[in-house]
Amino acid sequence: MQLLRFFYLSTAGFSLFGGIAIYRMLRSSDLLVWTVFPKPAFWDEYAIATSIKSGNFLSVLVYHGTDGLWLLSGIFLIRAIWLMQTKICMTYIAALCLMGILFEVGQYYKIVSGTFDFFDILTYLSVALVECICFKFFIKGRIYYDEKKS
Repeated sequence: MQLLRFFYLSTAGFSLFGGIAIYRMLRSSDLLVWTVFPKPAFWDEYAIATSIKSGNFLSVLVYHGTDGLWLLSGIFLIRAIWLMQTKICMTYIAALCLMGILFEVGQYYKIVSGTFDFFDILTYLSVALVECICFKFFIKGRIYYDEKKS
């Protein structure tokens, strides 16, 4: 069980930093977070200047994949903390998804700065759904099988 928790913590870190790296290298340096925290001096140094055409894989990765990776890192962190407590875990995962959706809705109504995108909402829902399905069938199923076998 400890190895599984370590796996979830590691993948949470990789997902978080992967999303940050993609965003950092391929997107604008104007982030909402820099209105709260000071922007580090190195932030603008390693940007890859590229024009990304809408509709290809790179545009999906850059504009929606980063949101999915950040949500996935939160889900993995929740799984690492409340691994087999399914009701608590699902409650926090649903709350995390709802926060992301409310953030997008806030952008639509100009309550939160940013650009509303319906595909971000679809990304949040699909990432959460795929993670929950994978957990149920691969992780929880394997744990149940190992316990039944021994």
